[in-house]
Amino acid sequence: MKRTTVVLYLILCGVTTAVGATYQWTDDKGVINYTDDLNSVPSKYRSTVKKRDDITTRDPKVRQELLEQERRARQDELNSPRIQPSPNVAPPTPTPPQFERPAPVPGETPPGRSKSERIRENIERRQIE
Repeated sequence: MKRTTVVLYLILCGVTTAVGATYQWTDDKGVINYTDDLNSVPSKYRSTVKKRDDITTRDPKVRQELLEQERRARQDELNSPRIQPSPNVAPPTPTPPQFERPAPVPGETPPGRSKSERIRENIERRQIE
């Protein structure tokens, strides 16, 4: 029990004293890159690497800069013109294609028509008249 407590205490002490460093370099395309591990910097850029302070929010300068950026973003949002959404207009509904049916000959039923088709035609014809 004592051994695990001592090991845990040593681990916690090591974590609190760890200081993060940030490395910055610019590649051939002019892009500025950042990393916290010097080994991840390509070898041809290692001579141009600049060591920076820790850029986490624990640094008071970084925290203040983040607060300023947030304040400026809120101010810009308030100063920007409001966009008025257009009213939702439903798209026109497509009308089904209308097919011309040949005029029926009185007393004659065309072949292949069912009874329901004949009833539907009679209803349509009466609505037109």
